[in-house]
Amino acid sequence: MECVKGRPQPFGVEIRKDHINFAVQVPTGKKCELLLYKKGSMNPKYRFEMPEEKGIGEVRFLALQGLDTEKYEYNFQIDERVWVDPYVRELAGTKKFGVRMDVQKHQARGKFVRDAYDWEDDKRPHLAWNDVIAYSLHIRGFTKHSSSHAVHKGTYLGIVEKIPYLLQLGINQIQCMPVYEFDEYVQNKINFWGYGKGFYFAPKSSYASGSSAVKELKDMVKACHRAGIEVVLEMPFEAGISAQKAMECLKFYLLEYHVDGFVVNPYNVPWDELNADPLLKEVKIMKKEEGFQTIMRRFLKGDENMIRDVMWALKHNSSADGVCNSITAQTGFTLWDLVSYDGKHNEDMEKAIRDSVESEDSPLGKQILGQLCENLDIAKENDIPICQDTGMAVFFVNVGQDVHIEGMNITDAINEGVRQGYTDGYLRKSVVKDPLIRENTKDNTPAIIHYDIVPGDKIEITIAPKGFGSENMSKVYMLKPADGEEGVKAAVLQAVKDAGPNACPPVFVGVGLGGDFELAAKLAKRALTRKVGVHSDREHIARIESELLEMINNTGIGPGGLGGKTTALAVNIETYATHIAGMPLAVNMCCHVNRHVTRVL
Repeated sequence: MECVKGRPQPFGVEIRKDHINFAVQVPTGKKCELLLYKKGSMNPKYRFEMPEEKGIGEVRFLALQGLDTEKYEYNFQIDERVWVDPYVRELAGTKKFGVRMDVQKHQARGKFVRDAYDWEDDKRPHLAWNDVIAYSLHIRGFTKHSSSHAVHKGTYLGIVEKIPYLLQLGINQIQCMPVYEFDEYVQNKINFWGYGKGFYFAPKSSYASGSSAVKELKDMVKACHRAGIEVVLEMPFEAGISAQKAMECLKFYLLEYHVDGFVVNPYNVPWDELNADPLLKEVKIMKKEEGFQTIMRRFLKGDENMIRDVMWALKHNSSADGVCNSITAQTGFTLWDLVSYDGKHNEDMEKAIRDSVESEDSPLGKQILGQLCENLDIAKENDIPICQDTGMAVFFVNVGQDVHIEGMNITDAINEGVRQGYTDGYLRKSVVKDPLIRENTKDNTPAIIHYDIVPGDKIEITIAPKGFGSENMSKVYMLKPADGEEGVKAAVLQAVKDAGPNACPPVFVGVGLGGDFELAAKLAKRALTRKVGVHSDREHIARIESELLEMINNTGIGPGGLGGKTTALAVNIETYATHIAGMPLAVNMCCHVNRHVTRVL
């Protein structure tokens, strides 16, 4: 390997037939070295000085002959700190999502990328602006869940697998949330979505199923083009980025990845320059704009007096303004959410809490309920759990008798889904293998699964992640038939009083009445999955539910146990036949975070 004269441009690495050129910006007065690593090694094998006196201005450069790019990776060291090349084309060491890589320990390194790729007869669709139906998606999030049925979950190739689904929806453009190597850690939190600083020229390695993110992103673009789907990248450059670098980056993806457009933050990039550049006129340049989305969601939801707002939005948001009008598929929404938002986010629970703020008389109780509402807003806005206790996964599974399940055992499949959901979603793992030894399973498995065989050819799955603060306040009573209705009411009321503030009121009260010892408890748990305001279809049970709710709210326990009339938000009772000699009763409480969702497969 021989060091020869290099060139100050282009920045980063340029691979030529006879040599490899390195160029990097370095502040005046600082020492700079090129570090070369053997693949798989965590320590540099070679160091090459890049002296200031051989540079031009703040640019250091050199070239190497005889470097085997298949065997080596690189970084720069400026004074005592190791730096990844800001113009790096692909990173090594970042394959696993959510694992912090310490550059100072050489855990993240630049890879040498050769440009050879067979684009075959790839052509951009060049859709007219008015014909675009766009779908904004997150490369990892779109297919990571098992419900995607993708083989390559959470990857560029996973998107390829879902092209038929996108076509079925009528989609002809996908707008990809950041695909570059972004910083996954922001203020000690996982940056799932990817907005913020990063290595803009390098596609994210953890989104690749194989060893090359560069190839797989190109494969994705080529496959989308064959299906008539445009690929647009969100590039929310950080504040302070140079206009030169932003322009270089967009042109790079235009030429190297054949993308069809970009969504940019117009406050961080020179908007007029972008639209004036002759090369970028080949693609669509759009602004990040969500006002239309908010207006249309309200209109579709049925809010009053929206016609004027809709007319204004349609008139002012146009291609001339660089605006893509989004209704759904933004900020974590999908097209599914347009019709099932309440099912996913338990809007019945949320509505009950928000309504209670107005009906609560206690000033302190009203304040606490207001804080709970604020917590709901924060959780929704930041896509984080409502409560730090993300519970034990409880499933109610109704299997149609005509269903034949192939492949993985259904119990194993459910537990695998729980493992992926809690691990990939960074939810708190709260399950121990043994009640006495208390060793954490570290993935929140196994789940608690209740199966029922029902008529039909579908599988209905209800999941209810159950926190244990309220779970610990639950009770089972073996009442006698002579105790009757009044005995049932007295037992439920006593259970709530005994729980007091420990169940984190306001609570949902699930009651199981009948069956035997264990079935009563199952009925009580299932009762918690019924929506607020939906009473039993048995008239006398519905009456008891209403009467119990009033009795509980008259205890004065109130929100947080600090007084008020909002102790419970709902009382739901499920019943079953029982023995002539007994009347089993179970009371299962849940705090206001009564999470549950049902899906039919």
